[in-house]
Amino acid sequence: MKKGDLLHIPQASRCRKLECNDNIISEEIMCEKPQVALFVSEHFSGAYKVFMNGQYWHVDKTSVYPLRVLKERRKYGGQASRSI
Repeated sequence: MKKGDLLHIPQASRCRKLECNDNIISEEIMCEKPQVALFVSEHFSGAYKVFMNGQYWHVDKTSVYPLRVLKERRKYGGQASRSI
């Protein structure tokens, strides 16, 4: 994953705002609908820092998908291509 990549954040994913050197949760939301975000960086806690709706959020990396993978799943009827 590199800075600026587009990510798909599914509905019901938890997003957190962190403060004080990214150590304190200041706000937490649950996405009411799927979102698209920009990848900013990888956080040491197993989360991605993303830019979504004009703000920075941290999202668990197991909850998000690069948009190119989502497009491949649709193209191949639900199966992501594994070819190189």
